[in-house]
Amino acid sequence: MNKSSNVVTDPLGLIGEDFGDYHINALVGETGKDVVYEANDSHLGRDVLIKILKPGKGLDRQEQFLKEGRRLAELDEHPSIATVYSAGQKGEYSYIVMKLIRGDNISQIIESGKRLSLEEIVKILSDVGSAVSYAHSKGVQHRDIKLENIVMGEKVVCLADWGGRLSEDVMTDDLYALGIVTDKLFKHCSEKIPERLNEILINLLNKKYLTADDLKKAIDDYKKYPITRRRFIIIASIVLPIITILGTKFGVVRYLNHINSIDYIIDEIRDVDATDYEKIEPLFRELAHRICDQKIRRLAETNPKDKFPYATTDKGNWFLTQNGIWTEGFWPGILWTSYKITRDPEFKEHVMSQLRNMHFTEDDSITINPIRYYYSHALGYEITENRNFLDTALEASDLISKRFNNRGNFLEQISGKIKDSDSKKILFIDTMNSIIPLLCWAFQNKGKFRKIIIEHSYSVIKFNINENGSVIQTVEFDPITLKRISGIRVNGFNEISCLSRGQARAIKGFTDVYRVTEEDIFLQTAENLTKYFVENLPSDGVPFYDFKDPRIDIPKDSSAATITASALLDLFKITSNEKYKLEAYKILKSLSERYLSTGRDYEGMILHGCVNINNKEYIDSSLIYSDYFFLESLSKI
Repeated sequence: MNKSSNVVTDPLGLIGEDFGDYHINALVGETGKDVVYEANDSHLGRDVLIKILKPGKGLDRQEQFLKEGRRLAELDEHPSIATVYSAGQKGEYSYIVMKLIRGDNISQIIESGKRLSLEEIVKILSDVGSAVSYAHSKGVQHRDIKLENIVMGEKVVCLADWGGRLSEDVMTDDLYALGIVTDKLFKHCSEKIPERLNEILINLLNKKYLTADDLKKAIDDYKKYPITRRRFIIIASIVLPIITILGTKFGVVRYLNHINSIDYIIDEIRDVDATDYEKIEPLFRELAHRICDQKIRRLAETNPKDKFPYATTDKGNWFLTQNGIWTEGFWPGILWTSYKITRDPEFKEHVMSQLRNMHFTEDDSITINPIRYYYSHALGYEITENRNFLDTALEASDLISKRFNNRGNFLEQISGKIKDSDSKKILFIDTMNSIIPLLCWAFQNKGKFRKIIIEHSYSVIKFNINENGSVIQTVEFDPITLKRISGIRVNGFNEISCLSRGQARAIKGFTDVYRVTEEDIFLQTAENLTKYFVENLPSDGVPFYDFKDPRIDIPKDSSAATITASALLDLFKITSNEKYKLEAYKILKSLSERYLSTGRDYEGMILHGCVNINNKEYIDSSLIYSDYFFLESLSKI
């Protein structure tokens, strides 16, 4: 480590002094718990690093400090691990003497404003990955991998501070933590990140590597062959004549025959910046066509007409239900959108067959699901102008409007029997993207329900939205005093946390409400919600399931990204503010590159959706509504 130019004092006053057999030459750095010096071993004549625990830090800190020495002592010499030479106690000081690695930690490098090259990032990932793999083979976990603990030397990157965390209740998975580090490195890269490196990042964050050896192998494979499909196409087009003459094609012809694949267009998208609208928009449109033709058509031909996809199983197949649980409208919506994109009458025939199994009676008024009739019949009317769809959707909206509670000025639960209680009521943020779209559509087509739409939206603002623009998914309130009682934990981290899908649904809902009512408060709300969502996104534009869950090992929820992308395109259309278009394109580009399944054996489209982490319900699956909103977003371009 190099001496810090910012340090002007010596915390322990040891510079220039002899510390046992070591002469202290310079201060390297200081943390809250220890001071690090560069010293010279007077017997062996070599420069070393001495880490000294500050006095008075307590037994817990002393034990943690000594734990670092013991952990390192268990490891033989490795180029990316600072070998321990000795450790002990001198007066009031506990100390560890180790190999000197000259350099700065990655946090210091980034704070200096330096942009890392792709080569530097690969070296960091390779060296640290190798150190972790070696340590794990010896039964040693680091437990505190972060930018501050990675030192970039002249020839080697070193993983430092093996003391681990003091707190035992912090989740400290080494591979996941390395994924977080890699994500931060990518943000400060001066070059475009290749597909294969992105795949390593996604696998780290989604815990796809079972061991550190799996990660090491992935990195080694990348270093051997860091090439994208597009470059492969260019190379193949040059060498193909030669290969053909030799009679050996090495699979090139087979790949070239797939130039019309989804994978190929994804690589085209990967090579275009989201800001280059002229190039990326036709690629998005082409991607939509290929998804319809190569993914949705196959599923439409095999899916039973009386069943509805909900979420994918571990094998990648859709879990089908008789009524779709609550999502039965989204599969017809996907078919309608596919018809809209391609104008292929086969999609219309498929959705018509599906709709024959969707009907209701007046007795269904307490259980009727608005999502079923918005994305099937209302959307069907918008695309075909079939009066039968119009009548059915309007009848459904009439029944659903009866859920409006005049005392509390809100729409009661999405479906199910309404609880007869005046003491407390429950308000769901989800209603903004489940009930409200159908009522907004009915208002546009019949001029009904304006009061219900506005009053309910005001209630959601009052009870479910915080001043900082974040949402509370589910709230219990007093319908008489109109005061919030408490939040209710359903899908989120706790009672008042911010479920990212709830945030997305609110953005979409308030955008829809403004579009039909033109009340300024609803546009302001949608924009404030959007600001919070965008500011809290990780680098890949796809949020974790909850914005306020502080734990490390938590799942992503791609459905929140797809819903928001669609809403952002609507906001751009309404406001002409290009920042919404750009954010939407960034999300869609990332989803296309990193989350889109293209394999024939996997029936879902968008990977890594999370239904409910609390009851472990489909916490890493494709979700039918996520697939719908991704395709809907592409159809708007």
